[in-house]
Amino acid sequence: MRKENIALLQQRFPDVLETVMNVEQSFPHDIVSGAKGMKTIRVGDVYIHDPIDPIREVDTLIHYWREALENCEHILFYGVGLGYHVERVMARFPHKTFTLYEPNVHVFATYISHRSLTSLPVENLEYVHIETDEMSRRSFLHSFAHSFKTKVFFFSLPSYEQLFHEQYTAFVQQFREVVEMKRMSNIAEAAFNKNWVINSIMNLSTTLQTPNIFTKRSFFERKPVFIVSAGPSLHEEYDHLRYVKEHRLAYIVAVGSANKALISQNIVPDAVCTYDPQDHNYTVFSGMIEQGIDVHVPMIYGTSVGYKTLQLYRGPKLHAVTAQDFVTPYYMDVPAHHIVDDAFSVAIIALQIFASLEASPIVLVGQNFAFLNDAYYAHEMATGDHVAAEREKRDVFFVRDVEGNEVMTNRSLNQMRLLMEQYIQLYSNIEVINTTKKGANIAGAPFMSLERVICERLRDQVVVDDWYIGEGKRADEVEWRAKRMKKAMRAFMDVCVQFVETLERLGAAVDKKRWKQLPRLLEESYARFQQLFQNDFYRTYMFRATQGQAVVLMEEIRSSQNDKNVEQKIGRLVHLSLDYVKTCVEMYNELSPIIHEQTYALIRDDNWKRYDCTASLFHFSDEWQKGAIEIAKKYVQPDVIGTYYVTNKKGATVTFSFEGTALRIYGGQHVNGSKRIRLRIDHYEQTFSAQSTAVHEWFVPNLRQLLFEKKGLSLGKHTVTMTVEGEGYIVFQGIEVDRDRKLKRKE
Repeated sequence: MRKENIALLQQRFPDVLETVMNVEQSFPHDIVSGAKGMKTIRVGDVYIHDPIDPIREVDTLIHYWREALENCEHILFYGVGLGYHVERVMARFPHKTFTLYEPNVHVFATYISHRSLTSLPVENLEYVHIETDEMSRRSFLHSFAHSFKTKVFFFSLPSYEQLFHEQYTAFVQQFREVVEMKRMSNIAEAAFNKNWVINSIMNLSTTLQTPNIFTKRSFFERKPVFIVSAGPSLHEEYDHLRYVKEHRLAYIVAVGSANKALISQNIVPDAVCTYDPQDHNYTVFSGMIEQGIDVHVPMIYGTSVGYKTLQLYRGPKLHAVTAQDFVTPYYMDVPAHHIVDDAFSVAIIALQIFASLEASPIVLVGQNFAFLNDAYYAHEMATGDHVAAEREKRDVFFVRDVEGNEVMTNRSLNQMRLLMEQYIQLYSNIEVINTTKKGANIAGAPFMSLERVICERLRDQVVVDDWYIGEGKRADEVEWRAKRMKKAMRAFMDVCVQFVETLERLGAAVDKKRWKQLPRLLEESYARFQQLFQNDFYRTYMFRATQGQAVVLMEEIRSSQNDKNVEQKIGRLVHLSLDYVKTCVEMYNELSPIIHEQTYALIRDDNWKRYDCTASLFHFSDEWQKGAIEIAKKYVQPDVIGTYYVTNKKGATVTFSFEGTALRIYGGQHVNGSKRIRLRIDHYEQTFSAQSTAVHEWFVPNLRQLLFEKKGLSLGKHTVTMTVEGEGYIVFQGIEVDRDRKLKRKE
């Protein structure tokens, strides 16, 4: 084994080296020399490389796949052999990243004994993996699919399909499955990116006040948990579930709409679990809310769930931070192993949670992943929407059920099943049992009837009352992060303005062919990129909300490095970058008022009492207009989450009275804000400004900012008149007075 290969593997891929060093079983193969003196590996009568001219073989494949190779960004080599094809392809495309996947450890050992890895552009080598069994293959594909957002080309020699037919076929099938999962995931991301951000913002207050589900490990470790889904087989298990509930033999967790089916049978679950970011998600719990049952049932929610769900559900809550939520981890420390991956099904979310809590066994109930008598939901869930039902039956095909028979499924249900299988494999130390009669077979979750599970596995009472009670985060632990975020938002606006100025100068230099200016302007442009991408506000809010366009831009930057037409390359980059910054500005203007409103609600000083501008005790002159902070919706009216009054008229006034010794006024700041607002408190007068040069004219005002503060007033009643005197506008949102003092209606 070549020393340089050992050193490289030890440094970059120690697990691979360990696999090679520990191999015990033999594999019959020979190293033979071809007609041109080049060695190849022979297994029986099959040569891994063309024994006459392996280079010609590779060149033929490169020519055949040339367009696909040029358009991809990452190459996955299935089968290494002696590496001729890898060396040849990477010599032609040295800037592309690549992966080496070898299904046979003996072949890889032979490769690193005869050829040097350093002949490859190893700086671009992302993965090296040796398949040892089914689990290692699935584990690699799961990691690979999660890591790569680029275009991947699958490159394999014809000999590998012949020599390792079963492994090759399984790999290709599973590779297609993960690609399909990635495609579905990308579709979901494109649809939900902004939803995830807004939901995470709106849910933050609840999340900070509720316990993390992962703090409840002691209640679930080595305890049985039933994950109950609303599949069409659920109706067969109501009596068994009722027995389990009455005898407290396992925690019953209803996922998604399964709560409706259980409630219809007077079975109250021990918890419900939800994560769907869509606006209408709350309707899943409408029955529980209308009957008042929600008050008694804890909800385990993903932090990016549709925010109305948390607003309307009155019961106790526990949170699990989702991978799509970048907001919560900024305001509170969240261990990486407590972040739940997004998934196509809430049952998979629940599986991750309870597997991480080491509940065992985890029992799947009503998890069909298939049709039963043309239905894919429990009959209690019938909606009468025949169009939707017919739509679900498109692209149907058959898979094996739990008894080995064929059962009809569709693409989305099947992808959910495959993803659940991946997580079951990931948590291989946790026993998962599938009790779903006539449902699709779920690998890793052997079928056992629910009545048998009850008889053989459930003997003790395990459910503990009030298991869900706990504390959230203290407000003072959040305040310093909120203040840091305010600074990051101001810096973000500065970077956007400076970035546009730099890009415009760069574009002008190309148009006027001022080539000597390009290195400096390009360096400045990349520096602006770094400032933008490293900004806390961008990373917490903006990247997720604009992810689709951001990925396109970053891929373009990466691929343009090889473009020799400087004028064309820079022109394209300037155009895409300007478009992206414009998108960022528009998104900032949509998110910023929501963020300021919610952050203000989070941070409360117990020494001050707040009064919103809508209080009837404020008296506005006719020049003021009432405005609303809204969350826009498709097809329906927007949700109003805040209110303000605004005017740009000189002489406009607002008057009110209060009792106390201190006063604060809150509103908006902007570069076009009024420079001079006169405040009269009894006989005392002072002016203040609503102008801030930090808020560029492209952006909406920074709301909920402290505009004025006065302390040391005499104890008693005070009358206040605020008058606009300077050019520009003012946004008024409310006041704070020292605690235990009441705002008085002006006589």
